[in-house]
Amino acid sequence: MFLTGKFLQWPVPPPKETIPTTAIMQFNNIPLTTIFRQLEAREKIQALYDPALLKDRYFTGVYDSGKESLDDFLQTIAVLNNLQIRRSGDSLLISPDLYGTRPA
Repeated sequence: MFLTGKFLQWPVPPPKETIPTTAIMQFNNIPLTTIFRQLEAREKIQALYDPALLKDRYFTGVYDSGKESLDDFLQTIAVLNNLQIRRSGDSLLISPDLYGTRPA
């Protein structure tokens, strides 16, 4: 089929916002609640915790997703703040580490 002088146009959807697959997130004395909110947005996870548990808890450090896994980064936060962080699907369950258990 030939069309003369006419072009077919399909609507072009606007480009979707893309998030880079690797990211470097730097934290300088940032409240843990803020860090977990940022991780929720970036990693498409949900952090479940009692806000009182994280009150007055801060973190200084770097998360480089190209060099360490999210689980490793979360373990660092957990050890430094005497927390237990368990993943269940897309959820993070954050609780106090009552027994001082840490991975060997």
